[in-house]
Amino acid sequence: MPGIYRWLRWPLLLLAAAGLILLAAWRLTRPDVLQWDDTVEYWAAGRLNARGQNPYAPEALHRLERQAGRPLEEPLMMWNPPWLLALAMPLGLLPYPAARVLWFLLHLAVVFFASLLIGKETGAPSPARQGLAILLGFSFGPTLHAFKAGQIAPLMLLAPLGFLACFRRQRWGMAGAMAALGLIKPHLLYLFLITVLLDALMYRRWNILLGFIGATALSSGLATAANPRVWEQYAYAVTHYPPKDWATPTLGGFLRLLLGVEHFWLQFLPPALGLLWLLFYWRRHRRFWQWEQHIPLLVLISATTAAYGWTFDLLVMLIALIPALIRLVEIRRHPAAVALLATYLAVDVISLFTSWEQIFYAWMAPSLLLWYLLAERTYQQQMVTACPRIVSSA
Repeated sequence: MPGIYRWLRWPLLLLAAAGLILLAAWRLTRPDVLQWDDTVEYWAAGRLNARGQNPYAPEALHRLERQAGRPLEEPLMMWNPPWLLALAMPLGLLPYPAARVLWFLLHLAVVFFASLLIGKETGAPSPARQGLAILLGFSFGPTLHAFKAGQIAPLMLLAPLGFLACFRRQRWGMAGAMAALGLIKPHLLYLFLITVLLDALMYRRWNILLGFIGATALSSGLATAANPRVWEQYAYAVTHYPPKDWATPTLGGFLRLLLGVEHFWLQFLPPALGLLWLLFYWRRHRRFWQWEQHIPLLVLISATTAAYGWTFDLLVMLIALIPALIRLVEIRRHPAAVALLATYLAVDVISLFTSWEQIFYAWMAPSLLLWYLLAERTYQQQMVTACPRIVSSA
């Protein structure tokens, strides 16, 4: 029987992969799905830049997006910096249906392996723990929203996780290059990125800086080689029609809703407070800095105080939420653990089965940050309580 299994497993895996590709091709290219699809912004921008045209021109983007099947009256702009175009250009060379399926499969693989890696970080690896980590990763509301919209948020998981994996092996250059992936959406991981640079400067790990700068320069160079005016075009778009009217579900967006949408500076007040927090946090912990301990909080506070962001961007919080959830499951008989697990489930259900305007999800990131702090405190208290019992029984 084991011999038959070994002989059949690869054909079965290939069959399952082929079925997944066909299902994705059928589902993701339907008109009712395409009209909500955001992948088209990366595809259209990459296609324009690869042709040497302006990837930030609203009219050109709108024309390609309508051809791809997204029937909106206004263009969907790609506001990511030009270095992202190194990834978007190969996507833009494909027909849109093929590009959409490939994009979906890439993100599916990223979330799977990222969840698996996060599960390993919680302690001694076990099939149960890793299976739970994968289940939590794929059942998180922002993950499913990112899959549905075709957003780039899943790739953001690779920056902290890849950096940590390379850092542990003292592969400093590669660690810096992996951290540079956070520049895809730098506002979501800004505290993590700044701390990477502070750590490299303090301990003179110059190869981290070289890897970070080198990866950014390479991707920027590829975009510029195809379109020498891309940086000028990006600067023009940001200064002449910035995304200041977006009702984003962030603390800054909510402050503008309360105090007046014309106060654009309020969008950037939470990141300023985040930087102030980092100043005190770094000064307190820099002498005995352990990346394993601090990355979760850096990611959570970055996402909570980001100037811009949508509900699917909260997917980066999985780096902190999955370990916290696994630890609560392990002490599930504790009343506080049960309450916290139920609270998390309620938040996740709300994010999955409601369809409010995005601004009314501004509560979600602060709530998950508070939930994480309470979960960590509960787990630590339980461990302190359990230690005397272990010693006495010994």
